[in-house]
Amino acid sequence: FYAAFGMERATGDAAWHMGDHLAIELEFYGTLLARQAALTERGDSRGEEVVRDARRQFLADHLGRLAAAVSGQPNVRQSARYGPLLASTAELVELEC
Repeated sequence: FYAAFGMERATGDAAWHMGDHLAIELEFYGTLLARQAALTERGDSRGEEVVRDARRQFLADHLGRLAAAVSGQPNVRQSARYGPLLASTAELVELEC
């Protein structure tokens, strides 16, 4: 998904894991939303359809599951700082799904 939409992955050992990081997936999804909005504004219905389909597939295969899994971890739910933040994030992602 990242390469298809112009995002490159860094190289090195840590880079392979960053693609599956929740923040990276949220950033990428935000990029897809912005791209779809630009295509809508230009009246490019075919491009908009391509991005919309990619968003749906990315949510189903990646972000939708990851957000729920991360927010559902006991140590995350119990965190005063991260629990509410990630619960809200998971709710927003679920609404998108």
